[in-house]
Amino acid sequence: MYCGSTRTRPASQEKITEALGVAIEVNAEAAVTYSARVIDSYKIKAKS
Repeated sequence: MYCGSTRTRPASQEKITEALGVAIEVNAEAAVTYSARVIDSYKIKAKS
């Protein structure tokens, strides 16, 4: 959904969180473990 356009229109934190929620709901293997890392990375990138 966002793969091609992230360079010009980055996904918002809300959209990223929504996508992570879907991954968790469908019981994606490591979704719960890595969700926090994704949000942390987003916050670091947003500061720079």
